[in-house]
Amino acid sequence: MGTLYFYLITNLTTFGVYDYKGLDIDQFLAGSQVYNDADNEFSVASTEDYQGGHVNVTMIGESDYTTYRETYLPKPVEPITEDKYKELLARQDAADLAIMALMDSVTMG
Repeated sequence: MGTLYFYLITNLTTFGVYDYKGLDIDQFLAGSQVYNDADNEFSVASTEDYQGGHVNVTMIGESDYTTYRETYLPKPVEPITEDKYKELLARQDAADLAIMALMDSVTMG
């Protein structure tokens, strides 16, 4: 059996785990799970011989899975450059000084 792609409407159970609507998580391709918690959606690639049976499980094509993955997989955080770090520190220092000045004006005024 080749790779199949699934889209599920899912949610966390009362025990804090996802309800995979009968899909066998042991058949999921490692790292293929993509969660969209905001909309209770989930997509995965699997080698399972799925026979259907749950209204919230839909088999999708590879291109739909890829689009879903690109949309909802968290993007890697870009490392901060030294210049950007110095800029952020300078902005934080300026904000701290402004807050201290404001506090002084309130306590003395």
